[in-house]
Amino acid sequence: MKEKLIFIFTIAVSGIVILFGVLHYQMTARTLYREAREESVQMIDYACSDINTLFTETYLLCSAVNDDISLQRLMRRTFTSKKELFSSDLEGNMEMLTLPSHNSYNKDIFGIYVLGDHGGRYKSCSSSFLSADPRKTDWYRIIHSTGRPQWFPPHKNSYVVQTPEFSCISIGIPFVDKLTGHIKGVILAEIASEKLSEIADRAGNSGGAVFLMDERNRIMNLSALTKDLSSKDQTSIEQARKMVEQNLKEVPEYGVSHILEDKNRLVVYQTLERADWKIVGVIPRSEIIRSVRYIKILTIMLIAISVSVSMAVAELVAESVTKPLSVLADAMEQVRAGNLDVSVHTERKDEIGVLYQSFQHMTREMRTMIQTIYEEQEKLRIEELRALQAQIQPHFLYNTLDSIIWSLRMNQVKESIQMLDALTDFFKITLSKGKDIISMEEEIRHVNSYLRILHKRYCEKFDYDLNVEPAVLKTKTPKLIIQPIVENAIYHGLKPAEGKGYLYIHVFEQDGNTCVRIEDTGVGISPEQVKQINQELETISSDQSGTGYGIRNVNDKLKIVFGSQSGVTIQSSKGEGTIVTLLLHRQGGITNESDYL
Repeated sequence: MKEKLIFIFTIAVSGIVILFGVLHYQMTARTLYREAREESVQMIDYACSDINTLFTETYLLCSAVNDDISLQRLMRRTFTSKKELFSSDLEGNMEMLTLPSHNSYNKDIFGIYVLGDHGGRYKSCSSSFLSADPRKTDWYRIIHSTGRPQWFPPHKNSYVVQTPEFSCISIGIPFVDKLTGHIKGVILAEIASEKLSEIADRAGNSGGAVFLMDERNRIMNLSALTKDLSSKDQTSIEQARKMVEQNLKEVPEYGVSHILEDKNRLVVYQTLERADWKIVGVIPRSEIIRSVRYIKILTIMLIAISVSVSMAVAELVAESVTKPLSVLADAMEQVRAGNLDVSVHTERKDEIGVLYQSFQHMTREMRTMIQTIYEEQEKLRIEELRALQAQIQPHFLYNTLDSIIWSLRMNQVKESIQMLDALTDFFKITLSKGKDIISMEEEIRHVNSYLRILHKRYCEKFDYDLNVEPAVLKTKTPKLIIQPIVENAIYHGLKPAEGKGYLYIHVFEQDGNTCVRIEDTGVGISPEQVKQINQELETISSDQSGTGYGIRNVNDKLKIVFGSQSGVTIQSSKGEGTIVTLLLHRQGGITNESDYL
């Protein structure tokens, strides 16, 4: 029912929101595309204008240098010695540095050079001239022979002076003697390509690229001067070049922006007045409609939010109807999983309120019943533990008295007295003032007394070593858990073996639990018997057949007191001795005797 209410409400609200969103998107997209297109064209137009202005100013500056009277005089001189030539170069350099327009172009133009046919060389910058004679270069001959301005595309390093590696564009004009009209040399100005790249990058912030086309319509890419272009960008630039080339007219229209457009890009270009180069800007259509995409994304987001809100409202409406039943169903699931402490409450007086009250009554009765059963089982467990204690004590007493009687028959009075003293200590600890839970320290003293008694009788059969870590001495444990295992090791392992054996008892802490390891070098047990005994020791059993009741009683006591993870395990091979391990699981450990007895 809840899902049906949510579905109907959501469909109704979402339909209205989607219809409104689509209409709004269509109207807004048209307006934004028109504005974005105009803005993109304007940015490219600004770049074209800035580059055209820079080139024009550079040309005018070269013309101003040609008109300088002092440089006109220097270019008319003839030199009879290198000393006169060197002196003329110094004079010309000083004149170049004092040009009135020097400060205005220094930021954008790397350098201006006047190179005479007579060998004179004058520069506006501090860099040293190249050693090669510029008069023998191709660019010098081209400027000199044509007699008109020449523009040279981006090239590495200066044509004239020594510089760190950088890119620049050069313009050269012939130096004309104002008196005779003869060409006396050339004037060369170099513009750092970095300046053109800055202009291109400003236009490229809109996602496009700016490049130059020479008089033969070859690409001179400005954006590539500062950043690598992907193959996609290079393809776009080549397509733009072809579009411009196809649109060119026989008579260039200088300073006029032409706009070309196809399905993938917008191209804007101008023809430079001085260089007959074309400045071209290309912008992908995807960048122009980016703002339109934002509106599309925003519309989708608004629709998604509206649908989400409608679903949330529908959820609240449905929840007010179905929540009480859902809470009761969840509580029943918890009861089925074993949690009887779950509780539900409601102020309602209708049928749902009756169900809540019935559920509360049911869980209360179940808790009472389980508590009663637990108390009865606890009493039964305590009685089982005390019965196991009573079984072990007569068994040990019988074997000990038998050992003392045997010593007396051998007229070993002194040894018998020592054994009786040890037996007295043994029973003091065994009685423990009526306590059935003692410390591990007391249990070790108990075992030590027992070993003293048996070692007197069977000293020729075994020696023993008792090693206890101090950390486990305060551990609480049922009494008489080690002595029955030691007794079995001596009577069933060491005594039947040939020669003298060894008994090693180690009590230690492992992974937060207490372990008792009893190892003998006796006759051992066959693998089949070991497997059978370990299987019988996995659970508590009142059946006394099979495994000796001493080991079984110890195992049962450990499982009763410390839980099913505790108990006795045996490792043995025939003829190689036996290892018996007692695990006292700390998490089920004893805090005081009243917890169990």
